[in-house]
This record gives sequence, structure tokens and C-alpha cells, in this order.
Amino acid sequence: MFDLSGRPLIEAIIEDINQQPSWRVESARAEAYYDGRQLEPEVVSVMEERGQPVIIVNLMQPAINGVLGNEAKTRRDAIVQADDEKGTEVSEGLNEKLNEHSRLAMVDRAVSDAYGRQVKAGLGWVEVRRNTDPFGEDYVAEEVDWREIHWDWASKRPDLKDARWACRERWFDEDTAKLTFPKHKELIENVFSDWEELNTNEGIDELSPDLLGCYNEQDASNLDRHDWFSDERKQVRVVHLFKRVYEQGVVLISDNLVVKFERNNSQHMNMVLFGGARLEKRSYVVMRELWYIGMHMVHDGYSRYPHNEFPWVPFWGYREGDTRKPYGLAKAMMPAQDEYNFRRSVLTWILKARRVIMDDDATDMSNEDVRAEVAKPDGVIILNAKRRNLETQTFKIDAETHIASQQFTIMQEAKGLIQDVAGVYPSFLGQEGDGVKSGIAIASLVEQGSVTLSELNDNYRFARQKVYELLLAMIVEDIGDKPMQVVVNRNDSAPTKTIKLNEVVGDGSNINNQVALTKSHVVLADIQSTAGYRAQAQDRLVAIAQSLPEQAQLALLPDIIELSDLPRKHERVQEIKQAMGLPVSLDDVSDELRQKIEAQQKKQAELEQLSMKERQLAIAKQEAELLESQQRAGKYEADSQLAGVKAVDLMTQIQQKEQQMSFAGDDRVKQAAMEIDQLFGQMPH
Repeated sequence: MFDLSGRPLIEAIIEDINQQPSWRVESARAEAYYDGRQLEPEVVSVMEERGQPVIIVNLMQPAINGVLGNEAKTRRDAIVQADDEKGTEVSEGLNEKLNEHSRLAMVDRAVSDAYGRQVKAGLGWVEVRRNTDPFGEDYVAEEVDWREIHWDWASKRPDLKDARWACRERWFDEDTAKLTFPKHKELIENVFSDWEELNTNEGIDELSPDLLGCYNEQDASNLDRHDWFSDERKQVRVVHLFKRVYEQGVVLISDNLVVKFERNNSQHMNMVLFGGARLEKRSYVVMRELWYIGMHMVHDGYSRYPHNEFPWVPFWGYREGDTRKPYGLAKAMMPAQDEYNFRRSVLTWILKARRVIMDDDATDMSNEDVRAEVAKPDGVIILNAKRRNLETQTFKIDAETHIASQQFTIMQEAKGLIQDVAGVYPSFLGQEGDGVKSGIAIASLVEQGSVTLSELNDNYRFARQKVYELLLAMIVEDIGDKPMQVVVNRNDSAPTKTIKLNEVVGDGSNINNQVALTKSHVVLADIQSTAGYRAQAQDRLVAIAQSLPEQAQLALLPDIIELSDLPRKHERVQEIKQAMGLPVSLDDVSDELRQKIEAQQKKQAELEQLSMKERQLAIAKQEAELLESQQRAGKYEADSQLAGVKAVDLMTQIQQKEQQMSFAGDDRVKQAAMEIDQLFGQMPH
């Protein structure tokens, strides 16, 4: 925790930043290695002086690219889920709005760029904010350079919920600063001119109280001007700071909902008066937002965001246990990469270089000429005929090629270490490993590569979900209590439906699907949504279908089409279902197909109606024939039928009397028994 001790906040923040462990140089070096800048200028100069070839073979980049490609392959959609069944429809509507705005804000691109920084440098950032451009989209999600973000180093949580502050610094030109802060135009002009027109008593007397306070603050500050102003580029450092402070206030508590109570909010008052909500005085954390131009604070107020979070989401790679310094995969690869480059350079140098051993009078040529001729495949060296030593060998060319194989072996080991130390296997990069031919074995190695990157990917999924949570919070606030209709399942095979958010019922006293009072959260889908995953699932489904009978294969055909990337695939699925006689939803088909299906349904209904009439006529005919046969029957049969009818009627009366007898008293039982006997006596024998 930084200590103000009566100092300006910006001074305490800068001092806290300067005392943090140094990690940014290492992260910058890791990114430079990925980009191929793997040798320092001093090393290059030494190699050139000794004639050693400067060779850089960037083996880190394809290994890291394989990890980055896996992120794009296994990307998952975000889903809004309600905390209870009452908010199911609201969550469906919010899910549709979240997917729409995340697509327009290019969340996937921002998250992917941050993941690249996470893997290479150890830390990436994504900022989620409202768009200030009136002609742009409502929200913006963009990757932010880790060099611009600073945070409270005492924080331990990956989401920085325990961090007291975080800030982003950028360098603005004078015109940009004036457009961004139009109310402080005069201050900006004086900052850029270093108050040159006011460094006199007359100029100071003409200052407004606010400007005079800024002048005195800068004059008394312990910060050097070069800490926040660049004289070379004529730019000022603008700091956007968020800090958490504790406050006491009244909160409204109802079921799972806890919000800050607002007396002027009619919904809050209704919940207290009629909804059974209660009010409590609590201490809680609020976020404050500050802006600094150089060392001058120009804004201090409550955060403009509805969430109590920083607008920047960190994508952590790995962190050291004691210092908490972030680092990525590149850090472990760099020593092996240096070893490979060095051995490659030495090997090339050995195969190219020649050592010349000669007396000083062995030739009349200069050393440079001798060196040049030895380096040529067809070089010519003329020995001195008058040299002192004519009998022994006075000129010898030596090539130490016997150590080249050793250098090559070490170089190959370093090449393998680049992937091994990162846990990235050749099969993970699409390469064929030694002795690995089986598809199952290759899939197992790819899966093992994913397991070794589990911590990295867990941090990524956590941060990605956080990005969607910040975006959803702004969407919910902007919807507010405005009635809105949202069509869901437009790009799904499920039937489309319209959900009414904040629907006013009756006289307005009741509101259905109230967004502000619905508690929901964001989760990442269990099923991947990428084209690669769909293609893989489609191949598996086709393989299963091939082993089934023909009728069962037809049943799987709609699911196979649904997993493809064909245009109008949803309509194709409905056409196949309609041709197979399966139920079809008219809401998910084109107008042409809908008219065709409706015409077929109408024709089918007419045929069924005609068939019904034919059956009714046949039944009527049978009834007429039966009646005629009954009329032709003899009198005896008619009397027998009449007697049978009477007998049935008498038996019914007897059963009724027996039932009455079970509930009657003794006298009524006797009377009922007599009546039953009389009824039995009346029955025909």
C-alpha cells in the first residue's frame, strides 16, 4: 500500500511504480526474441570483427505460433445464465445482446491479441469501454500495451479485486490534449510552454486562482519535469487512474439482489414498501476515476462504469512465486534459442574458416591477400622461392572440421530444447514426431501439449470471461428500464422467439422481465464454436453414420449439415426434415420454403377431410343396413330383446338399492331389502 504522507497522489503512485520489481525489460526482450531481434548490437559488432557470421534462425516463433493458433481453434462463446428460473427469459435476451455487441466491438480480436502478449511477454491487457466516437459502435474492446498499464503490486488476485489502484499512461500531443480536455486548454498551453509567459511577478498576478494553484503545485513538486513531459517530442504524459476507496451508505437487500439504495429511485422505494426488501447501513468499496495532465489533476469523481472494477482486464501468463513478476513461454525458450544461434554460427564459421601456418618469408603476399586466396575454392598462393626454410613445410593450411560434428550435435539438442522447455510437442505444431504414426498416438500427444499449457489457458479463460462480464454490465446499464424486444435464436436451429424486456403490464405497476433487478452471470460455453471444431465433429459424425443402417444414416443427415459451414444451412436442414416427414418449424425457414410447406399442409388437410367424409358415409350406410335387418327380425326376438332390456334395468335398480342399504340404518335396510326382493320378483324368468 502506497503512503501519501501529505504528498499529491500522483507522486505517491509514481514512487510506488519505481519501487516495483523490474520485469518490463525482460518482457520487452522476450517479445524481441519472438520478432527475430535476438542479438544485441554489441554482440553483432564483436562477431563481425572476428569474421564470425551473424546467423539468427528464429525457432521460437513457430513454436509460439502453434500455441496462439490453438487459442483460435478452441475459442468458446460466452453465455449469460440467470441465477434463478425467474430470470431465464431476461438472460436469453441479454445473451443475444451480448453476442451482438461483442461481435461489433471485436472482442475476439482484442482477446486474441492479449493472449499473444500473455504467451510471449507474460502479460496482456484488454480495455472494455464505451465508444466516444458518435459514428462508431456503442462499445470498444481493444488490446492495450502492457507498457502503458501500472497497478498496485501488493495485489494477489488475478482479477485485481484486491488492488487499491491501477492506471494507464499515454503520451499526448498538444492538440490531442486540448481536444480531450477542452475545459483545461489554458493549463495545457502553460504546461507545454513551461509557464514561460508567467515566470514574472506581473504574469503570476494575472493568473486565475485555479491556474495559480497548478503553478504552485508544479513549483513545489518533487517530480522532475522530464518524468511527465518530453521536450524532444513535445508531448505530455496523461495518466488515467482508478482507485478504490471505502465508503459507508445504505444498501437495499432483497433475495439475491444487493444494490446501493437510491431514495429517488421509484423501483427501490416500491421494493422497500411492497416488495419485502430491507435497508441496511454497510461499508463498501467504490471506484473513483481520476485524470492527470502531467502532474496536474484535472478530474476526480466516481467511476463512470456500472461495475466496481478496473476497465482493464489482465491476461496473466506465469508469475514468479516471490516477486510476482509475470513472464511467458518465451522466457524458457530464450537460452535454448541463444545456444542454437551460437552453435549455428560457430558451425558455419568452422566449415568456412581456414587456419594458415607459415613462416614470415614463406610468401611475398600480404596476410590479407593470403587470407583472401585461402578462402577461395580456386585460390592461388605463390610461395617465396628465396625463403630461408626450403626443406621443411613452411606453409600449411589447417581446417578443424573434426569438431563440426560436435557443434552440430549440440545445435540439434538446443533445437529440441526450444519445444521441450515450453511443453510444445511436434504433433502439437502439426509435425510428425519420431516413431509416431498412429492417429491415436498423435491425438494423445496433442492432448498432452494442451495439458502442459493448462495454467496458461486457465488464466486466459478466466480473463476472457471477465471481459464479457464488463461488457455485459455496461449493456445492462444502458438498457436500464427501457422496454425492448429482442429476437433470440436467429442464428440457431432452435425456433426463433421474441423476448420483451422491461415489459409494462396493466397500469404500469408491474413490470415483467425487469433487467435491472435480474441477477445473472457470464460463463463460457462448454462446446467450442470454431470452424475447426465443427469440422472435426462433423467428421466423427460421418464416421459413425457410415457404420449404421441406411435409415439411421438419414436420421443423422440434418445434424451433419448443421455442423457444416454451408450457406443457408439452417434452411437446408429444414428442407431435409420436411422431405423426411419430420416436424419443421416455419419460423426457421425462408418465405419460399414456408409457402411450399404451407401449401403441402393445406393439400394434406384437404385429403384428410375428404377421407373423413368417405368414412362417415360408409358408417352411415352400415347403420342403415343394420336398422333394416333389425326391422325384418321376428316378434320373438323383439320381445326377447325387450325382456333383456327390462332385466338390465331391474339389475341396475337392485345394485342402487344395495348401495343405499350399505349407508342406511336398520329400518331403512329392511325396507330396502323388501324393495330388492320385489324387484327380483318382477324380473322375467
